[in-house]
Amino acid sequence: MGAEGGEVRSVRKFALLFALVAVAWAGAFLSAQLFRSSIVCPGDSMAMRVASGGSSPYVTLTADGRRGNFLLDWGSTTSSLSAAAFPDGAPTSRRVAFDLPSFAQGQFQSAQYPAIAGLSGEQLGLVGTDFLSQMSATLSYDAGGGHVRLSAQPCDAGRLTERGYVPVDQTGYFSARPAGERANVPVLFVALGSVTVAAQIDSGYEDRLWRHSIDINETLHRRLVEAGIRLEPAGATSVATCTGSEKRSELRVPGLPLAIQDDKGRIIRRITDYHLIPKAPNACGGIADTKEPAAQLGASFLRTLSPVVIDGKAGRVWIRE
Repeated sequence: MGAEGGEVRSVRKFALLFALVAVAWAGAFLSAQLFRSSIVCPGDSMAMRVASGGSSPYVTLTADGRRGNFLLDWGSTTSSLSAAAFPDGAPTSRRVAFDLPSFAQGQFQSAQYPAIAGLSGEQLGLVGTDFLSQMSATLSYDAGGGHVRLSAQPCDAGRLTERGYVPVDQTGYFSARPAGERANVPVLFVALGSVTVAAQIDSGYEDRLWRHSIDINETLHRRLVEAGIRLEPAGATSVATCTGSEKRSELRVPGLPLAIQDDKGRIIRRITDYHLIPKAPNACGGIADTKEPAAQLGASFLRTLSPVVIDGKAGRVWIRE
């Protein structure tokens, strides 16, 4: 009887152990299934780094055999490599091997980058919309940086809508097949009182000193004044540009929130703590040289609106209400 009872207990222990393993396996399988079902944009997730206190997104990529920090810059229409990191008399433009997802090589300009305080490692390159417009991207921020999902395939619009995302159509502004005279840069539509303008999403515009900075060109500045919107001086800031450092004035609009809208005028979010920075024409071009009212959003907007989907393949930007 004792031996038989021991055998019965052993069978019970084995059955219990098997049940626990089965439950654990089922839980892991369900968790994986839920994780996959929560992903509405294809591609592999990459770690995203930021400078201390900043929001401009950097990822680790390899170009011409060198691996390091690359800025994902939706505010730039051309990609570049560091002239300091890739010397040897390199031409102003060259094609090199590259490991951005779905790309085996790419054409790059040579550029000088300012020093980036608070970022581990030097900046080796910049990925502009010549690449990024051919991809869908999901940027998700956290305290230490975050993750970005990049793919050559568009996102699932229906599933994004189910999860509370609102589309902002990019016709005339940002596309995998750009057409027209505007720079191929994604935009959000922002309104101050009665004045609405397309504001470029400039992920390379690090505005950690003045959170929610918005560059405005002279035409928009004049339009705001004509609309009777009260603009008050709020100090000054130094901005790194292609020609060096420039000092610019900061303006605030007391009591008037900034409304972020879709292309049909639907308000998605409101931002109260923002600054306007008038941008005079310079040798760098951009919104300062355009005749129509134009604005440029600092990278901190991406952190505030996170997660943000920028889908060049579908010609849409998606943000949550």
